[in-house]
Amino acid sequence: MGTITTNNIAQYIRNSQRKQIIYPICLLLLTIIITVQQPIFEYMHLQTAASSEPLYASVSHDHPYVQTSHVNLHYTGYDYWLNGELTGHYYYQLEDAYCRFYILPAVSGLPAEAQLNDLTVTGRAVLFTETTDEILSVMAEQLHWNKDGLLEITDPYIINTLVYLPFIERILFAALIICFFISIFSIVRMLLYIINPLESPACRHLKKYGKLSKIIKEVEQELTDSCIIHTNNMALTPNYLIEFSEDVSAIVPLSSVLWTYKHSQLHRTWKFKKKMRYSLHVVTNKGDNYTFKNKKISDVEQILTELTNRYPKFFYGYSEEHQELVDHIIKEIKAEQKELRKKNRKKAS
Repeated sequence: MGTITTNNIAQYIRNSQRKQIIYPICLLLLTIIITVQQPIFEYMHLQTAASSEPLYASVSHDHPYVQTSHVNLHYTGYDYWLNGELTGHYYYQLEDAYCRFYILPAVSGLPAEAQLNDLTVTGRAVLFTETTDEILSVMAEQLHWNKDGLLEITDPYIINTLVYLPFIERILFAALIICFFISIFSIVRMLLYIINPLESPACRHLKKYGKLSKIIKEVEQELTDSCIIHTNNMALTPNYLIEFSEDVSAIVPLSSVLWTYKHSQLHRTWKFKKKMRYSLHVVTNKGDNYTFKNKKISDVEQILTELTNRYPKFFYGYSEEHQELVDHIIKEIKAEQKELRKKNRKKAS
């Protein structure tokens, strides 16, 4: 919560936004740092490899991800297990005295499909060393070939599709994108409020109650000369109720108020202790419902007592009867305004 250090509304908003803008800037920097440490740029720089071209001609240490199209693959009979769980199958491509191996996800479990035709495969080219002997032995037996002869025509790289955009990284990238746009939006919004404080939500909301510049001038004058109650984050003047928090959260013209009441809610803190939280609710004849959250009960009761003395015609305290009466009054006011607009249009025409 902010502390009222100035009666200049525009200056208060500027100061508040300057203090808060550091948070989205930090979020943006953290997002960028995490992003550059991920292989996202490697994923974006796919190397194209012909189906019959050795992979060493296409891949490099900086760009290990490749894509190859129109390949016809055969199941080796060998599967890829990770921590005791079936995650993939080994397939091979054999044409023009050239053999290349692939690891594809185990989508359908066992048994794997014997043949896959006309595929486009995207994955990381990694050195084929750990299981070369075992796979070539199985495959040579299937082809009635000898292992050494098969090894001579086998590409030393294997295309592993399991490490291209795995599920966890997709979630991470989605979260990074969301954080990036949230931080950019927040920074732009706060810069806008620093440049032009009267574009903040509380000030824009006032336009329906009269000329904005005139209202702001009156509020500042009353805060300086005739403030009735001045708490840590609220102020009551003869004609306005103001809440100061991250920015000026609300400026309520008291002449428009219909109903006000306090609300209490039992809340558990992170230490699992019970704590009562209080809020002040204000409903205006324009249908606006202002909620001043997390206030001290002494501040809320002090303001309600003063309002009761000065504005005895307000509805005070929550009840279903008050809710129905206020809803009815607002509905009638809106109907009258609609009828008045119709008459004005007829006169203009």
